[in-house]
Amino acid sequence: MILLFCDPPYNKGWIEQIIALLGRKSFLRPGGYLVVERSAHNELPELPAGCELVRSSRYGETIVDFICYNML
Repeated sequence: MILLFCDPPYNKGWIEQIIALLGRKSFLRPGGYLVVERSAHNELPELPAGCELVRSSRYGETIVDFICYNML
């Protein structure tokens, strides 16, 4: 299993850019996970086709999202 962790500075637009990039050019193999840490005040952007949010956990002011890449 491949895990890619993403903990960019909050409120800078990096998460949106990284998720958009996942839809254009995959940096994960099918079945791999992108684990994103973000502020609880920011919504997760729409995921590209082939990506699925499989878990989202809140820890105070932080949310950790597990996104599975299933594009074949």
